[in-house]
Amino acid sequence: MGVDIVMDFFISYAREDAIFARALVGRLKEAGWDVWIDQEDIPPSVPWMTEIQHAIDESMMMIAIASPDWLASAACLIEVDLAEKGRVPVVRVTPDSDRLDDIVGRVVAAIRALPEQRAVALQANSAAAIWDSAGRTKPLLVRGQPLRLMRATLTNHPVDFSDTARVFIATSRQASIRRWILGLALGFIAPVLGLGIWVSLLVASKTDEQVAENVAHYTDLAEQNTYADWNIYSGLERSPSDVTGSYTDYYQLFSFLAERTPSSWDPVPVTDGGAQTAESPDGNSWAAISGSAIEVTDSSGSIKRLLASAPVSALAWSNDSRWIAVATSVGADVISVDNGQAIPLRGGSGTTESVRWDGASDVIVGGSTGSGTWRVLDASPAAVTDGVRYGAYADHYLYTVSAPGEVSKTDVVSGTTTVLEDGSDSTPTAMDSMGSTVVVAFDASEPFLLVIDATNDSSRVIPMPDCSPLALSLTSDEQAAYLACSEVNTNRTRVNLGTGAIDSQPMQDQLAYGVRALDDRVIWGGHAGLVSQSDLDLTPGGVLTTTCPAPLRKFVGARDGSALFPIGDATGSFTCASRIQLRGEDTDGVTLNRLILPAADGHAAPDAATSPDGSLVAYGLSDGRVRVFTTSGFYPVYFAQVLPDQVRAVSFSDDGTSLVVAGLGGEIVILPLPTTVGEDRAGELVDDAVARLQNAIDWGIYTSTQEQR
Repeated sequence: MGVDIVMDFFISYAREDAIFARALVGRLKEAGWDVWIDQEDIPPSVPWMTEIQHAIDESMMMIAIASPDWLASAACLIEVDLAEKGRVPVVRVTPDSDRLDDIVGRVVAAIRALPEQRAVALQANSAAAIWDSAGRTKPLLVRGQPLRLMRATLTNHPVDFSDTARVFIATSRQASIRRWILGLALGFIAPVLGLGIWVSLLVASKTDEQVAENVAHYTDLAEQNTYADWNIYSGLERSPSDVTGSYTDYYQLFSFLAERTPSSWDPVPVTDGGAQTAESPDGNSWAAISGSAIEVTDSSGSIKRLLASAPVSALAWSNDSRWIAVATSVGADVISVDNGQAIPLRGGSGTTESVRWDGASDVIVGGSTGSGTWRVLDASPAAVTDGVRYGAYADHYLYTVSAPGEVSKTDVVSGTTTVLEDGSDSTPTAMDSMGSTVVVAFDASEPFLLVIDATNDSSRVIPMPDCSPLALSLTSDEQAAYLACSEVNTNRTRVNLGTGAIDSQPMQDQLAYGVRALDDRVIWGGHAGLVSQSDLDLTPGGVLTTTCPAPLRKFVGARDGSALFPIGDATGSFTCASRIQLRGEDTDGVTLNRLILPAADGHAAPDAATSPDGSLVAYGLSDGRVRVFTTSGFYPVYFAQVLPDQVRAVSFSDDGTSLVVAGLGGEIVILPLPTTVGEDRAGELVDDAVARLQNAIDWGIYTSTQEQR
């Protein structure tokens, strides 16, 4: 058994830093936080590694007291490696007793920035462990809203869930379906056939009729002035309480635009079964079907389970060994080997029998009614680095920094990558560019800024002795950088990039967590969603509440403040889908537009960017997708799947005709945008949706999939 309850913090420290560790633990516990520290909590009879693994898995966040002794400790490095493999966020602090209050404030701000899905996953893991230890009895299964929340979180963020939790959720779902079917049989509940484009397989006798009705309904809806209406129903012009029931229809149509349906169809039945096991093309892994999952064994013998939407009948590796396509009892999925996210391929092929890749981007699925070709990936990597944490575009190059601190630049035309700075023990926390200047902020025992001249790649360091940087923004003249620092007394900081002179102001209404330098003012994002302003000399200004619960780390948009789009913390908070329009010198005249449907549709958005002409905003999502909208009416103009893991950086090219996208695994993708953009493109998406619906009818292949309940 692991720890009895979910902990807020796991403390990783070297024994030489025990005094500081105890002081930190004491201060956190005084503030009401639950802390796990091995000196107090490991029973002598329990094997060390097993208990450490349980404790890390069941903690919301790891605090690493990153002293020289910690860096030299093999045990500490094992702990942080376990955390990183388990996707447990790690905050590194230096053991400075004089800065204890600032350190506590920093880690508290960091844990409050964690996305909701982390807590949901931990609750699922804990409930699953209890269910498993009790012999997997039915009374301990979850149902209702908690089950729906766990299933939705598992679909969008699978990496935080244990194997037992996956089985627990699947078993709970099966029990829920059985109860629903029983209710149907007894006449206690009427069959709800769905408000979406697909209907439940559980009412197969009415499938054809209902699909035809749904296709007709949504074709008619799509042919209306859909996106003008969608803006109304999404809350851009209304408050959430005013939204009518039609919102559900628009939500379903909007979601359908992101679904994968076949681009071509061959009606000849496919009866040959596909592969049950297969070695990856790179020779490093072996995949085998196990019910509704794929077990992937790497060269070290470690096994990873990838969960499909239904029992699997065949599998196929992608050429780059990053994806596995599977034929299932209800259709097909394409699953990321990196993080387990699954892309459903909509539009059926009867009983699926086989699946294979056609090149790097297309998947062919065959079944009893024929075979179809699905475009899964919309672009291929132009270059691959050792990993990307942040990125910034300057002078036709994408500059990136990896988690270990290695700084590289990639020519977006040739794909050539050059390493500019080797990795260090410092942690990159922010990055920005303007013109030919690129700045990377590092948190360390002695924090600093790395300033790069993109014209010749020369660099220099500006020490930041009183600032552990959280975010930064460069001025349009490239002369200064504004930083949000974790310290209360220097929370708002301005650095002259020429002289290195530093000016600071203490925290105002909230701890500033993000920053954006505008032409005439500075916008600060609070750790609880508050937006405040200051003059360029840091004199405090007005305050605006966004009702966004996430820490606001970054703002993209026009330098005049006419349209700004805040996004949450890079570790995974929601965008909150707000558009801020600043008018006047203070909060008088400020307009805040809230969108009910997040631009990210429930996914984290680590980065966003606006086009050079200010007409488009692009969000890079945690599931490897990119979504592009107009800045004026928030019309959706382009959706694309580009990476198997989260997008860490997204930028527009200088001419605005393509996106430069960098992923966590180091892939850099150049994604051409459609020749038609703006609100005209929204009309094209409507036409695309209508055509795809009509194809489903013409081909006679549209089979329903289980709706979300």
